[in-house]
Amino acid sequence: RYIDKFKPDVIGLSACFDAHLNDPLLDLKLSVMSYYKLGKLFGERYDNVFAVLEGGYNVDILTQGVYNFLAGYMGLNPAYKEKETSSPLGTHFEYELRSNSLIGALKKYWE
Repeated sequence: RYIDKFKPDVIGLSACFDAHLNDPLLDLKLSVMSYYKLGKLFGERYDNVFAVLEGGYNVDILTQGVYNFLAGYMGLNPAYKEKETSSPLGTHFEYELRSNSLIGALKKYWE
């Protein structure tokens, strides 16, 4: 896996809280548990991580997403729980397309 080959000094994240299913802007349908899992993933893999708050136009969900992301990153239990969700199939194809493009552009720096 490429993420295991990537050994950055620091990771900067755009904390995209407008991807939540109840946010009026995007149609990605993440749950607050998704933000918890993302925080946990980065907290377990990397020591130097910072996140920039970006997006999140439903202020109630924004608060829950931030708390859950931080809880996951710090290895705590999630502050908020929500039923798992799924995004449209097109979202997965778009993710794969962009991921493969990014990997192709950055792969030379990882090996």
